[in-house]
Amino acid sequence: AAHRVMADGWKHCSARRTARAFSTGEERHAFLYFFSHVPAAAVSRGVGAYHSAEVPYVFGNVATSAAAAEDERLLSVKMMSMWSEFASSGFGDAGAHGVWPR
Repeated sequence: AAHRVMADGWKHCSARRTARAFSTGEERHAFLYFFSHVPAAAVSRGVGAYHSAEVPYVFGNVATSAAAAEDERLLSVKMMSMWSEFASSGFGDAGAHGVWPR
């Protein structure tokens, strides 16, 4: 339980403070996300969702892995689509996936 409190203080709270600082003014926006999916490989090791767990999904390592389950590959394809849209538009509008909250 103590490590969760520490993680909240260290990662989540500081990320929110930084986002608020960057998003001052009408034209400046900051977007946050919370990746809570537990990768299949982490489940087998008894690990939950962890910092940087989203990276293989965003960059397609999971989508192209023959060893990945279908639901893992589909999540990766969806995340690549959302992040690509965000990178090209600069907005949190994820098209068919919905709008990212500010």
